[in-house]
Amino acid sequence: MSGINNAEQQQYYQTFLALNPINGYIGGPQAREWLITSGLPIKALEQIWDLCDIDKDGRLDFDEFVVTYKLTKDLSSGLYSDIPQALPAHMIPQSKIHLLGGNFGGGQMGFSASPGIFPQQTSSIPTGVGGLGYQTQQIAPPPVPQQSFGAFPTAPLTDDFDWYIPPADKFNYENLYSKRANIHGYVRFEFFEDLFQQLGISPEECYGAWKMVDVNMEQQLGKDAALVFLHILNQRSKGRRIPNQMPKPLRTSLMRGKLDYNYNEALDSSSSKSRSSSGSTRMSAKKEEEQLLKQLADLDEKIKAAEERALSNYTSALSSNSTPKSEFTRLYEFKKRQLAALSDRDRQSGSLEDFIRRERSCIRELQDGMSQLKTQVTLLEALFDAGKADLRHLERDIESEKVG
Repeated sequence: MSGINNAEQQQYYQTFLALNPINGYIGGPQAREWLITSGLPIKALEQIWDLCDIDKDGRLDFDEFVVTYKLTKDLSSGLYSDIPQALPAHMIPQSKIHLLGGNFGGGQMGFSASPGIFPQQTSSIPTGVGGLGYQTQQIAPPPVPQQSFGAFPTAPLTDDFDWYIPPADKFNYENLYSKRANIHGYVRFEFFEDLFQQLGISPEECYGAWKMVDVNMEQQLGKDAALVFLHILNQRSKGRRIPNQMPKPLRTSLMRGKLDYNYNEALDSSSSKSRSSSGSTRMSAKKEEEQLLKQLADLDEKIKAAEERALSNYTSALSSNSTPKSEFTRLYEFKKRQLAALSDRDRQSGSLEDFIRRERSCIRELQDGMSQLKTQVTLLEALFDAGKADLRHLERDIESEKVG
């Protein structure tokens, strides 16, 4: 809700808790006395309840309660001269937009009535602040305002998230990064708060994306990680659901500090050919995972086949007595050691990543220490120069005294 700031939401949340919600909802009897304290007429409060109970279940969740609080407050202060026929677009909660049939077009958000979303649906709404527990009446859903604004998604989120960063998007991300990076080239989560509000993405989703990209858990991002973070926000603003985790190759690249922005194309040549023909189809994270699992299964089969061939050759060689038994025993033991080394490689890679992370931390500490030492050296040089100037001044005074 772009019309409600964080401070207001905190205030509304405290009031919501004070009303003792049950399973996260406020019913009519719980809200009755609170609504009456606004001083608005009972008829007006009934209309507010009908308007703000967006999903028409006869109760208010926190998002609906925030809208109710804000609308009641604005009416009491005279911001609105009368109760609007429909909720203003900037007050519609993100979690309820899909119920109102929003449509996206031309880079702007437009909310328009969608005949078929509420064809014959009616709901029991408390009346008498109604119903704030006396009786119920059947009403139709409120009409949807013909307005446009902001960057809220207009439809359920899709799962076609694309990790590929086109050059044009990369250029835009770099501009956003350069405006926010500190002198050391790092950005922090709070540096992007204005962007979060501009895109209309919830702080929880933004922080979840941040934690996913902050692979070294440093609470700050370098340039490559920041560009990936901005790309995730851009994909989310286009209505694509943020994945729970990054692809392993991308995560590994960020940990090593060497990001290949075209890595998604190199994973599968068939995906690249499909992109050139359709211009939009790229391999999803789920498909990538399936292919990796398939490749792993194929590799296991090849290892088993190689072991069987080696054992068969060893057995046939023993039966023919063409080679001394001890030589084949040594060869077999050597192959076993090779297989053990391959099995340990995955475990060693994890240890290597930990080592690299520690080394990077040590390097940053050394850099900070060198910077401090340089500052101290500069200060000492300045003091030394000042002392030399004082010494020359004293020598001149002594000479003057001698001459006098």
